[in-house]
Amino acid sequence: MVALDTTVLSVKACEAVFGEPVSVHLTLALDVYMHSPVAFRLTLVSDTPVDMAMLLRDVMMPLPMRPEWGEDLEWPYPGVPAAVVAEFAGHRVAGLPFFTPETITTDHSAVYKNHHRVEVQRVIGANILPARVLRPTDKQAVERAFGAIQSLLLELVGGHIPVEAWPTPCRKRRRPEPRSSSGRRSSTGNKLQRPALRGKPPRESAAPARFPAAPTSSAAAAARGATASAMSL
Repeated sequence: MVALDTTVLSVKACEAVFGEPVSVHLTLALDVYMHSPVAFRLTLVSDTPVDMAMLLRDVMMPLPMRPEWGEDLEWPYPGVPAAVVAEFAGHRVAGLPFFTPETITTDHSAVYKNHHRVEVQRVIGANILPARVLRPTDKQAVERAFGAIQSLLLELVGGHIPVEAWPTPCRKRRRPEPRSSSGRRSSTGNKLQRPALRGKPPRESAAPARFPAAPTSSAAAAARGATASAMSL
């Protein structure tokens, strides 16, 4: 069983045309039984159905040895002599497994949902099945491989961008505080301040008294004297 998935690496590569740093997309094919990557492809843009087909070709074809590679990268295949494998492939074979997959698990991107994928499935005779929705255990091996590549390998590569420097998603903008008619922000939340009055404040008019004012002490004494003289007459 082979699991396929694509991720964006935290590494900026220098493209060959303008020399500008660009993001790199990694498409990885992982053997679920051995938990080892059997093929990968790096693209400067998002992967396409052609990239998926070429990746499956790399899984099924032996990897040729390069002149600068040492003998440590030439693995002997158990049960089959290296000379027989080299005669079959036409070149010296590097130590990378190659086989015809029976079941291929993918994610739900548009690359794996088109007529080209159906044709590839018919030609190689494999079952290409998408992972179940909300079931991360269907591709846990390849997801863990991406995490190991990000944390163990890419930190040693030039142009690595640490996770702390990744752009964070925009936070939800705060609702603007209400403003009064004078243009000042309100200090009481959503309540608006009463606009300040311009010019001199109006004079406060005295409210009319409901009851007569109490007489003073001298007026009370004169009233008591007048009442006493009237009673004596």
